[in-house]
Order: sequence, then C-alpha cells, then structure tokens
Amino acid sequence: MQLRSNKPNEAYDAYLEGIEAHMKKLGVSSADMNNYITNPVVAVGAGNLTLETIFKEKYIALFLNPESWVDARRNDYNYEDFTIPENHNTALGGQLIRRLDYPDSEYERNAANVPDVDLLTKIWWDQ
Repeated sequence: MQLRSNKPNEAYDAYLEGIEAHMKKLGVSSADMNNYITNPVVAVGAGNLTLETIFKEKYIALFLNPESWVDARRNDYNYEDFTIPENHNTALGGQLIRRLDYPDSEYERNAANVPDVDLLTKIWWDQ
C-alpha cells in the first residue's frame, strides 16, 4: 500500500520490518538475521524497492502456502528467472493456470449455479 501510495521510505521500512518479524518468529539468530537483512539483494534501499522485491520476500516467508500462488497470479507469474515447469499440463497450451476448478460436488449438487469456466479463465480482478 505504501509503495503504491508513493511513500517509498514507509514501504521500505515495512518491508524490512516484515522480514525481521518473520525471521524472529522462526527463531533465526540475530547475527543470521542481520546478515540476511543487510545483504544487498535484500537491502535494496527505499528508492529501489519494487513490488517484485516485496513479492519475492513474501514468497520466501509463505513458501508452500497457497497465498504465494495468489501473488504469482496477481503478478502475472512475472518473477525473475521463472519458467513454466517441465511437466506442465500440455492441455493448457503453454499457459499457466489462473484459477482452480470447482469441486466435483458442486457439479453434482449445484450444477445450475456453476459458471462455465476452466483453469485458464481469469478471475474478476485479473480481467
């Protein structure tokens, strides 16, 4: 929010505080935390902070959490060095999925209210 509101200093402070809070939660030592936070790849400075940098750190913090996939979609899978997985579903024609399918129970019990969508149909915010 701060970054989009053109408040780079506040955004950068929140970025670093978020990283630090997560590392404290995990019990990372102060020395290791300081080494990580002061690494030039992480300590990019307020003027160089980008949404992609924030998403990268959020991905690290939320690894294996479904929310990281939501961010990937919101960022159009536009991560540095990101490539389509080797065993990607060929039925998707080289595209990455935009949504999950409705569960079978919805098709069985509530078919009249299941929209006609597939894995490539964009969600309302992705139009």
